[in-house]
Formats: sequence, C-alpha cells, structure tokens
Amino acid sequence: MISKTMYAYAPEIDSPYRKNVLHGLAARNLKFEKDEMKASAEKFLKECLEKGKFDFINDFAHQYTFETISRIIGIPEEDIAELTEVVSKLNKGYLKLINNLETSDPAEQDFILFLRKFIQKKENSLGKDLASALIESCKVTDENSDFALCLLIFLFYAGHDNMMNFLGNGFLSLYNNPHVFNELKGKPHFIQNAIDELLRYDSPVQFFTMYTKNDIVIRDTKISAGCQLLVCAGSANRDPDKFQNPDEIKIDRSPQHLSYGFGAYRCIGARLAQLQSATAFEVLIQNLNIEDLKISNPIWKNEQYIQRGPKKIIVNTK
Repeated sequence: MISKTMYAYAPEIDSPYRKNVLHGLAARNLKFEKDEMKASAEKFLKECLEKGKFDFINDFAHQYTFETISRIIGIPEEDIAELTEVVSKLNKGYLKLINNLETSDPAEQDFILFLRKFIQKKENSLGKDLASALIESCKVTDENSDFALCLLIFLFYAGHDNMMNFLGNGFLSLYNNPHVFNELKGKPHFIQNAIDELLRYDSPVQFFTMYTKNDIVIRDTKISAGCQLLVCAGSANRDPDKFQNPDEIKIDRSPQHLSYGFGAYRCIGARLAQLQSATAFEVLIQNLNIEDLKISNPIWKNEQYIQRGPKKIIVNTK
C-alpha cells in the first residue's frame, strides 16, 4: 500500500491527487495561514519558556507542526489537542502504518480509528481543506476509504514528521553557530532565505530513491535505463564543487539544494514547509537570546539512514 500511496502523488501520472494537493497548498491559499501559524508558534514557545526547562522537539516542534498540518488537512479545531497527544505515542512513525492499517498497537489503533471516523464525516460534508480534496479525488477514481486514509497518513508524515525533524536540525544548527542566530536577529529579512540555507546545511531528508527512465552518464559513469538510484541529498548539499565553503552557514546564500527534490519531483509541500519553518524561526529568533540557552547531548532518532532528526533537545534557560 505504501508504494501505491506514494505513486498517487507522482507527477507523471494523470491522477487528481497531486493536482488537488498542489492547488490546496498554492501560495494564494497558504497566505491566510501565516497569522495562525505565528500565533501557534508564539503560544507553544511561551509555554516552553514558562517551564524554564523544556524539550524543544516534544514541547515546541511537535506541537507546532502537528497543529499546523492538522488545520490545513481539516481536522476540527476542538480535536487537535487530543489527536496531538495520540500521535506523540506513535513509536514507529507514519509510513509503516500505511502498510499496517490493522495494527494491534493501542496508540496506532486510536489514530487510525480517529481518521476513519473523520473521513466518514468528511464524506458527507466536504469543504476546502486537503482532506476534502483527497476524499473527493478517491470518489472520482473509485478508490475506497482505506486509500483515502493512507493518503492522509502520508500528508501527516510529510507535514508533521519531516517538519519536526527540520525544526530540530535547524535549531541545533543555530545553537551551534550563535553568530548566525545573532546575525538573523539583526537581519530578520534574511529569515526566509536562511531556511533554504539551513535545509542545505542539515537536511531532514538525507537519502531518496529514483529510477532512471533513460541511459544517463554521471561523471563518466554510464547508468542504464531502469536502474534504481540511491541519491544522497545530504552529501550533494555539501558538495564543494557546487557550494563555496559548504560547511559554513551563510544566510545570504541562495542555495539550489536538493532537500525538496528537484524539477517535476520537487516536494508538493515545499511552499507550506517554507512558510511554516520561516514562521517558526521568526518567532524563535525574536523571542530567544541564544546566550541564555543551554543544550547538552541531544538524543537522535534511530532511523537516520533516510531521515535525520533529533528525538529530544532538552533546553535550559538561564
């Protein structure tokens, strides 16, 4: 089912899924989300600072990114807090769940049951959210509600899991390079540009697979059509032939990184990722002094071969 789900979002097939998600995430639609995102980020950061000691991942990044993607998907506002708590208990993430809808894990069962009920209600009352667009697409293509469920789970993976990883990576990168944090504090107009540089510097997506449609030659090496390639985006983003001083963060750099993919295969949620992450870092930089924070020994997730992101970042405020 995971292959079918991912293929539904592929650019080369004539299906309504990718088209409708791209339409839902168009810049003209997302511009109305900016104020709500900022209010959400400010709310969760305020709660963190009131604690004095907090986990950046679970107390800020998880809460903020899940609330944002839930709202865009169309989860009722009154259900988001409860669903956030349920999702925090998903130890194996989203993607494995797509191939195991009949799971015996209690937290996974709760999440799937919620989405099944949510889809059932949406089918009778479609709106302008992403869930409605995907459910309507499934009706057009005669797919059942299980497929709609898998499509929604994938959106949570992309809009929550990936974004949570990036916020963690980016926050640590700025903590370990306080001069960059302070430069952004004095030049907030560079924040949008800095998002691309932070994605280049430490991408949450380290690898992705592709298949060659035609014979290609890369640096005198011929690769035949039909071969599977494992592309190391993390390495490409630090290629010294492409980027001057690649191990440095330069907020005025405009890097053509591979963290969103490239060309027709560029991530369909790239606009949302840019807006969501820029809003988060804008709030963090405005409200934090890097010299007042103390972080030691972040705990990293185990599944780092494809995805890279911290599991815990305990922050002490002085």
